[in-house]
Amino acid sequence: MEKICCFTGHRNILDNDRAAVTAALRVLLPDLIREGTTIFRTGGAIGFDTLAAEEILRIKRNFPEVKLHIYVPCLDQNKYYSDEQKAVYLRHINAADKIMCISEKYYNGCMLDRNREMVNGSDLCIAYLRRQSGGTAYTVNYAEKNGVKVIKL
Repeated sequence: MEKICCFTGHRNILDNDRAAVTAALRVLLPDLIREGTTIFRTGGAIGFDTLAAEEILRIKRNFPEVKLHIYVPCLDQNKYYSDEQKAVYLRHINAADKIMCISEKYYNGCMLDRNREMVNGSDLCIAYLRRQSGGTAYTVNYAEKNGVKVIKL
């Protein structure tokens, strides 16, 4: 049976955290895949979601059974992204094995609804969590309350 892992994290990754977070994912992901985790869910946001998607796409070269599922809160999620961020976002969308869209239009709470959808059915949640408030903290708490194992980077 396939195992599912979702990612949650802040939009801003501290410069001194980026290398350590990337290194941690590069150690952790192959082990998870060997243990049967093949579906990885990201939220399509800038920051940690982007970093996680990049690592999943990189590792797919050696583990073709891996699937990237991107959960977007609304169709225009990338509306305020820079041109460079939009290009990366579209590359991820085009490379994804599955795209789940919560709503056609933005509404207050669509990000949290997206996060709950990513957690629901997941076996594991990998989090980049630096503070105990906001969407990432909410998602980690939601995962823990619903019996989903959380690994905090």
